[in-house]
Amino acid sequence: MKPLTKLIATGIFGLVITGLIFLLLVSPALSKVASLHEESKSKKTELVTLEQQIRAYQTAEADLSKADQRQKISDSFVTREDLVTAIQGVERSAQLTNTQESKTITDDVENPTKGEKRPAVIVGKKLIEEIPYQLSLKNDYVGTVNFLRYLEHLPQFSEVTEITLSAETESSEAGSIRTGQVLGTIDAVFFVKTYGADE
Repeated sequence: MKPLTKLIATGIFGLVITGLIFLLLVSPALSKVASLHEESKSKKTELVTLEQQIRAYQTAEADLSKADQRQKISDSFVTREDLVTAIQGVERSAQLTNTQESKTITDDVENPTKGEKRPAVIVGKKLIEEIPYQLSLKNDYVGTVNFLRYLEHLPQFSEVTEITLSAETESSEAGSIRTGQVLGTIDAVFFVKTYGADE
């Protein structure tokens, strides 16, 4: 065999071997790399989508929380028709603490009073009315304090404007003696929402 033919045969053989190696080893590896690259791109897209969904969920959750808080605040204001609920809360507080109480409610809308109108506790409020009331109460010191605690934690919005407390006394031969009872007067207002306050 001539050297030139030998050289050509060796070159062709080398090309065939190289082609076979490429087909059997390199091509599957490249195909696997391409597949991994596509999978990686797909995972990246899924991750971006998931992050967007998480952000959307967090935003929706925050908006819902704000709306829920707003609804809770709105629900704390009773309507004029539901004012009985707030009054029952005061009466229940008196029962739980064995407090003797009597109340006077002044509703200028349902029962207008003549003379000078009482100044508002909160000036400039909208969609909220004030209904003043006065409580007269009698209990011992601990019972009075507990009653005030119950009153403070009632779910309906109410504002105490003045509290007057004094010790009950009785006359005796030795002079006036304290009975251990506390007499109290509480001036306060119920806040009621008017129509349109929920809108």
